[in-house]
Amino acid sequence: MLARVNAENDYVMLKSSSLKENTFTPDQLKGMENELSHQFQARKQAQEKDRYQEDYKQEVLESMQQPSEETQYKQLFKQSLLAQLGISDEKDSSKEAKKEAEAEKAPVEKQLKQEIPQEKEQRLAKMKEFEQKHSFDKVYKLKKKCCRN
Repeated sequence: MLARVNAENDYVMLKSSSLKENTFTPDQLKGMENELSHQFQARKQAQEKDRYQEDYKQEVLESMQQPSEETQYKQLFKQSLLAQLGISDEKDSSKEAKKEAEAEKAPVEKQLKQEIPQEKEQRLAKMKEFEQKHSFDKVYKLKKKCCRN
């Protein structure tokens, strides 16, 4: 906060001294201010896009992490059927495949578990706000770009 106040004071001092010394004309100063304003807005929009992409990517990872109800039902049905038949479900090759799948999911699970539900709600609220501010085409392109990466 103090740094911002100091920066604003420095800006006012530089502006007034350049006007007094006729280093720049008022039109040149306004042009520079407009240019800086446009650069700031462009950077802010780029940051919003990046933040939205990261939030969307996180949401996609979460949805991919959770098995669907249909998959869960199939697994339970398979297990109950095998239990009724008395057949062991575990095979050597399937054990290795499961271990590899779990090893791949572990880093993602750790990242997801660290997120607090409040943070998730905030992230989703920011995503919805971004979607309301921007056109459908822009949001769709960002989502498509995010899913490709």
